[in-house]
Amino acid sequence: MYSIGKVANMAGISTHTIRAWEKRYNLDLAMKDQAGNRTFSRLCAEQISLLAKLTSEGFKISDIVALSLDELNLLAVENQLKQVTVNQPVVYVKGERLSRIVTEHALLFSGYVIQVISDQQGHASINSQEPQSPRSPMETPDLMLWEWGASSSEDLMAELMHFQAQFPNVDIHVFYTFGARKVITPLESAGIHFVKSSPSRELVFDILQENSKKQRLHLVAMEKAEERLASFRSRPQPMFDTETLERYLHDLPKLECECPNHLSEIVLKLHDFQTYTNTCLEGEQNDARLHHIIHDYTSFARNLMEQALTLVLQAEGVIPINDQMDLLKER
Repeated sequence: MYSIGKVANMAGISTHTIRAWEKRYNLDLAMKDQAGNRTFSRLCAEQISLLAKLTSEGFKISDIVALSLDELNLLAVENQLKQVTVNQPVVYVKGERLSRIVTEHALLFSGYVIQVISDQQGHASINSQEPQSPRSPMETPDLMLWEWGASSSEDLMAELMHFQAQFPNVDIHVFYTFGARKVITPLESAGIHFVKSSPSRELVFDILQENSKKQRLHLVAMEKAEERLASFRSRPQPMFDTETLERYLHDLPKLECECPNHLSEIVLKLHDFQTYTNTCLEGEQNDARLHHIIHDYTSFARNLMEQALTLVLQAEGVIPINDQMDLLKER
């Protein structure tokens, strides 16, 4: 339970503001403890913090004071999404009707960089409809729209698998009216989406909107992760080298339990994963940003497991208590 002063400090507002909300807008979140003091639960404190955050972003307290905690959380996320700046998504389009739709309704799709794929010399080549776009025509797209027309089943599978191999993290949507399940099922299992319909302006727009929303949500999630990492201390350094971990993993038959062996194995795997993520940091901007976050989180996870390993080793008499305390103080 929290006092009104503590809640005000958490929310970044004054106790006077909370009391004013209670008096003017019937905000009734406080309860009395056995001593008669007014206190707030953790959830009520979070609700007041959200009210303070949203009012600082321009919402009127009279408009949001009656909202539940879940409603306030949803409103906060939606408002954050509106403030996220996203580059114009690149959309690859293949198919006569799809190409015609995005051309005839260019204004509707003006928020996207549309690039049309055509078959030339037996392979797909890219023809940008936005020649002045700062993005390269061969840059990884954000979305692929494909129309299954006259292509044979074998050609379709080959083309889609080739495209997916080239751009493994891109959502692919295939429009079709007739198609064999023996073709569709394995492609759906590979993560390709099939839309049993002829392409239409409405369907294309809905797919683009949903993809853009996913992109914004992903950026918001990364921003939140970066904020959380920034609140931690600097990234911890390893407490054990790999040679020591290998020794604890294999050469401790005298111990009464296998916890040091298992913890050593976990830390070694985290070390290997960190090494692997280093190779992912040179990718495109968003990919590199994501892998920086993953790398930092792995550093903290490794540090926690190393602290657990240190405690077990001390309990088993492998590391003296003073050495253990020195190690933990350094963290």
